[in-house]
Amino acid sequence: MIDIEGLRTYFEYCEDGHVRWLVDKGSAKKGSVFGCVAKDGYRKGMLFRKGIKHSRLAWALHYGVWPEKCLDHIDGNRLNDRISNLREVSSRQNNTNVNARKTNSTGYLGVSWNKRIGKFQASIKDYCGKQLHLGYFKDVRAATIARKIAELRYYGEYTRSS
Repeated sequence: MIDIEGLRTYFEYCEDGHVRWLVDKGSAKKGSVFGCVAKDGYRKGMLFRKGIKHSRLAWALHYGVWPEKCLDHIDGNRLNDRISNLREVSSRQNNTNVNARKTNSTGYLGVSWNKRIGKFQASIKDYCGKQLHLGYFKDVRAATIARKIAELRYYGEYTRSS
């Protein structure tokens, strides 16, 4: 682990969610934001020859400890590293907390149209990763409600599925 107190001589966490350099160091200039936006949409940088996400550095500078779990962006915006938008979650929960794919015709995670039956169907993965069928429904709203109830049962809270 990198010493957080030592990092505070190089960085500051700002309320806008950015971690800014306090000194000129290599190509980084005083006042500039740590890291750059990577292809996956997260801001990342190098610290002591080790890659690190901007959100983890922001958390460590704000709380004085490194996060023990994964950090989730509550609003789904990978560049919004405000502390109020970050929460620690298990890797399992973080993997379920995704937006619906662009190919999803309903716009809701775990809800799809079953052409053969002519109804919407809802599904969810349990703790072991097993796909569970939640039923068929006449309308998308009912299928989405069934999915939300299952999220509470299996994950303890809603995921960001709509």
